Amino acid sequence: MGALKEGSKVEAEKKPAADAGEKKDEAKVISVYKLDMYCEGCAKEIRHAVKHLEGVEGLKTDCAGNKLTVKGEVDPAKIKARLEEKTKRKVEIISPQPKKDDGAAAKVISVYKLDMYCEGCAKEIRHAVKHLEGVEGLKTDCAGNKLTVTGKVDPAKIKARLEEKTKRKVEIISPQPKKDDGAAAKVISVYKLDMYCEGCAKEIRHAVKHLEGVEGLKTDCAGNKLTVTGKVDPAKIKARLEEKTKRTWKVEIISPQPKKDDGAAAKIKARLEEKTKRKVEIISPQPKKDDGAAAKIKARLEEKTKRKVEIISPQPKKDDGAAAKIKARLEEKTKRKVEIISPQPKKDDGAAKKPEKKPEGNKEEAKKPPPELQSTVVLKIRLHCEGCISKIKKTISEIKGVGSVTVDAAKNLVTVKGTMDVKDLAPYLKEKKG
Repeated sequence: MGALKEGSKVEAEKKPAADAGEKKDEAKVISVYKLDMYCEGCAKEIRHAVKHLEGVEGLKTDCAGNKLTVKGEVDPAKIKARLEEKTKRKVEIISPQPKKDDGAAAKVISVYKLDMYCEGCAKEIRHAVKHLEGVEGLKTDCAGNKLTVTGKVDPAKIKARLEEKTKRKVEIISPQPKKDDGAAAKVISVYKLDMYCEGCAKEIRHAVKHLEGVEGLKTDCAGNKLTVTGKVDPAKIKARLEEKTKRTWKVEIISPQPKKDDGAAAKIKARLEEKTKRKVEIISPQPKKDDGAAAKIKARLEEKTKRKVEIISPQPKKDDGAAAKIKARLEEKTKRKVEIISPQPKKDDGAAKKPEKKPEGNKEEAKKPPPELQSTVVLKIRLHCEGCISKIKKTISEIKGVGSVTVDAAKNLVTVKGTMDVKDLAPYLKEKKG
């Protein structure tokens, strides 16, 4: 009996001691963390990173579940920071969940749109922003070209980082940035230029998509239009298109309409000719027509090359006196016999002579209109593909009086023959091209 009493006393003494131990264990923190670990080597590196922290009593890694369990009286945030510093990986605290503070509303779930063609692209994009301070979660969607970021981080900062690292255009889908006072400076501009196929449209988009300030591009092959959204000068886009696409046709700004400045283009032309010692032609805006320009060029060519020059297009206005002056000048300077081939001078059999009376039998013949003269026009147009050639032929064939259209793709030349009005041909083609 005495032995039983003594045993019960010992058990009673042990119970309080055990209860005290349990309470002590409850005071210890068991925290669980989620981070990438691909093999036992990764797990070993992770354990080594935190095992010497003060308060850590036990560590357990789970490669299959990508989890680390820490036992001890230590702040979970401190372990998280240590793991991120040593392993350079994203770490998430699973438990205990940190208390929500007043700054919880500052956490941002932002969505970005940018090109990603494969899992390699997606990995590169995630790697570009995962080490930014405040980023807590990343999710990529290759099919939708979207990146979702969770964390207390400024969306504009992520956008800038992505553009810097990936060299791609990035658009913030949500949250939408607040409209500032400079929002009115954003320009939606429309340009008219020839694009015959999707290849042309792609070339045009590629020419301007990297310009600073360009935010959106839309091409319309059917309407030959390019729409640009962004804070960028329309004149800058126009110049870029003409430079990069090497088109012989004109790029026209449909909206917004540029301010007219007749003297500015002439000043730039004069400056370029002065500094570069080269001939400069104003393509846009078109200078006022000077009927004598072609004649001056012809005279200059004949003077310098000592050869016969004929103006094919545009046809000069008939001026019997001008041709005679050029002929006299050439004969004077070259000391050679010169013959006017075109335009043919009018025959002067004697204007004072009375016109001969035509026999009455020829009255009906006199009433008949004179046959229309055949004209030949040679145009230089850049030809990209069979689609371009087909469209150009179709457009020119619709002109009244056109007899035949011949295309030399190798030399980018289009020859038009017929009785059409040559003066109306160029404006009609510009209108169709525009």
